[in-house]
Order: sequence, then C-alpha cells, then structure tokens
Amino acid sequence: MPAKAKYLSSKWQRASKVTAAILGSYLATMFIHMAAVQLADKSAAALMTTAYSTFLMWVAFMTLAFLVKKGWHIWAIYGGITLVCSLILFL
Repeated sequence: MPAKAKYLSSKWQRASKVTAAILGSYLATMFIHMAAVQLADKSAAALMTTAYSTFLMWVAFMTLAFLVKKGWHIWAIYGGITLVCSLILFL
C-alpha cells in the first residue's frame, strides 16, 4: 500500500535533512564540546575526554534532524548552536 503524497517530503527537503543530520549535527557537536572545554578547563586532556560523549551527542542530533518537519529549520538550529559556540571560542 503506497503512502499518501501529502505525507511525503520533497527531494530538497530530504536532501536538506540528510545534510543537516550528517554535517550540521557534527559541526554543532564539535563546537559545543570545544566551547565547553574553553569555558571549563582549557586543557588538551579535557578535549580528548569529551571524545566519548561526542559520538552519543552526534547520534542524538542526527535523530533530531529527522524529527523536524522542514530541513531549513534544523539547519537554522544547528547554525545557531554553531554560531553561539564559535563566539564563545573566539572571545
């Protein structure tokens, strides 16, 4: 039984969600961890320790990307997270 067309997303929405899930979630995860290390300890050992939680957070962000209805919404969320964390890093 085929799905109804009104419930299917367009090719652009699917491509946007997939790229946000892979690239956007990775960038957001990395910048969150780098900003946390910058605020907390500023040591290389602390940055290496966050490698354990990086994978779990990346998977959670990838799942979140497919729960959002529009692809550009998730890109805006991940872009905002990345921008805020990069401002923390560079200030």
